[in-house]
Amino acid sequence: MIGRTRRWQLVALMLLLWALLSAASYFLLALPRQNRFDFYHCWVGARAVLAGESPYSPEVVRRIHEGMFGQWFGGAEEIHQRFAYPAFITWLLLPFWLLPFPLAVSLWCGLQLLILLALPLLLVSLLEWRIPPILLAVTLLFSVFFYRYPITSYILGQFTPFTLACLVVAWWGLARGHPLVATLALLGVTIRPEMAILPLFVLLLAAWRMGRREVVLVWAGLMICLWLLTRLRVGPWVGGFLGGVGDYAGTSFLRWPPLVLGPVWLAALVTAGVLTWGVWVWLGSRRLPAGDRLPWELSTAILVALIVLPQTNVYTLVASLLPAWVVLWAGGERWQSWLPILVVLALPWGFFFTGCLLPTGLEQIVIPLALGALLTLRWRDRRGGAQ
Repeated sequence: MIGRTRRWQLVALMLLLWALLSAASYFLLALPRQNRFDFYHCWVGARAVLAGESPYSPEVVRRIHEGMFGQWFGGAEEIHQRFAYPAFITWLLLPFWLLPFPLAVSLWCGLQLLILLALPLLLVSLLEWRIPPILLAVTLLFSVFFYRYPITSYILGQFTPFTLACLVVAWWGLARGHPLVATLALLGVTIRPEMAILPLFVLLLAAWRMGRREVVLVWAGLMICLWLLTRLRVGPWVGGFLGGVGDYAGTSFLRWPPLVLGPVWLAALVTAGVLTWGVWVWLGSRRLPAGDRLPWELSTAILVALIVLPQTNVYTLVASLLPAWVVLWAGGERWQSWLPILVVLALPWGFFFTGCLLPTGLEQIVIPLALGALLTLRWRDRRGGAQ
């Protein structure tokens, strides 16, 4: 009874914090920015799906432009401001699309900030991490503010914090025996496939390996249902989605991170090396106890995805917070273990202030590689202790 009471108290506290953060987001963001959010693309596109229109049609693109800027620009700007997500997210986040945009974006931004503050606490519970309060406060400070990308995602109304939260919640659901929670969270992961496709595969494989095969089967069945429901509502939509993604190729903000290093052969060599590293960690993790594998496998999958798959912008680096937290957890309380990861988390401001002197997008390869090196050191220590 006490445990249930505390659980409801925690839920009430989280709802109160969400309301307060959403109210703050309304006055700080929604009023001054009006419709100029990345979330607006999705709001317009999802409401088009509900009305039976394709969210990838030129009419919806024009509607997004006129809502954001008051006029139609066309040309290259058309590519930048459009619905570029799988159309089935309409059903995954349905309540937000039914609300007026100022209320919807305020609630969404408030939720992203709540996620960023609460995720480290969930990870503390999940990993049974005995972290001193002062170090927890430092972790939150560096993760949310010094690591610039979470705040950028919050201001733009992006989906990266939500996707990261779905990955962690799915992991929690599998580890704590809550298959329904894990299944629903795995559905949420599909919102940002370019940053989450490999971690999603790792979680599905882990569910199968752990004997939670109903999670994989129900998830697959629900994905088919979402595809079919969208197909019945707007007709064939996958081609429009893939075509829209293809239109982003060559834009200034979509890049293959290794290519920033220079020649294509060097980018290919780095990609091959990162893929080899990922397979090596995944195979080596089998020497660890079954309950200790997923932090390493999931962190490695995130870093591999951020490096080898084309990324839409720097804010997808929000996903690399999970590997950073795993490195901190594995390093214990020694300051020698904490200092390197805190330096990495402070790097985004260095890139920001020296951006004109460095190749564009360099942070998208340097930060994941640095985290991968630190993760490897901690993983080898943990694997050596398990032998």
